[in-house]
Amino acid sequence: MHCDAFRVAVGAEPTAARTDIREHARVCTECAAYRRRLQVLDRAIVAAVHARADTSGRRPVWSVAAGLLLSVAFGVGVWLSSTRPSFADELVAHAQHEPLSLVHTLDVVPEAELAAMLEQDGLRLHPGVIRISYARGCRFHGRFAPHLVVQTAHGPVVVLVLPHEQARAKPQRIHASGFDGVIVRAPLGVIVALGRGTSAELVAQATLHALDYSPLMKQWIRS
Repeated sequence: MHCDAFRVAVGAEPTAARTDIREHARVCTECAAYRRRLQVLDRAIVAAVHARADTSGRRPVWSVAAGLLLSVAFGVGVWLSSTRPSFADELVAHAQHEPLSLVHTLDVVPEAELAAMLEQDGLRLHPGVIRISYARGCRFHGRFAPHLVVQTAHGPVVVLVLPHEQARAKPQRIHASGFDGVIVRAPLGVIVALGRGTSAELVAQATLHALDYSPLMKQWIRS
């Protein structure tokens, strides 16, 4: 079961316990959290309706209606927060926008071209550490940031260098829409690595060793 199908099924019936739903929730932390939020909302609405029904005979109609309206408003708030895309969802969606870059290839971006692109973001790359077949500046959360594809023996891995994002205390795993990935802390912001059946964390760590953030850090100090 894919994430989209899971969310449609759980949205229709939050308490559904089919085997395919349970199995997907076991391996996809994002969808499991989504399911738990919907179940909390479902229980809150049911409890509110029952509570209003039990007291409706002893309270004015306007009071019962007002209480039920507040419960529904609370439920809608929970629903909206549960359906907003998470940071991991946004990262995967960004990687999916450029599927043609996710191919296994022996091509590499010329060093001069790569250096010029990274220099615009205040970064330098130590040569010979990682093999990059695709590089461009992409807008993410209103900022331009390097979008790279690193070639490995097991396939291509998308690497997003996001110095303006909030740093994480420890690596965070991503399992969504067929991607396996990781978000790791960088000297500034984070580095994200996303692949399919590849060791994304090794690529993220290799990228950390390959990138020199000192020009960007000097820019930030001066500003």
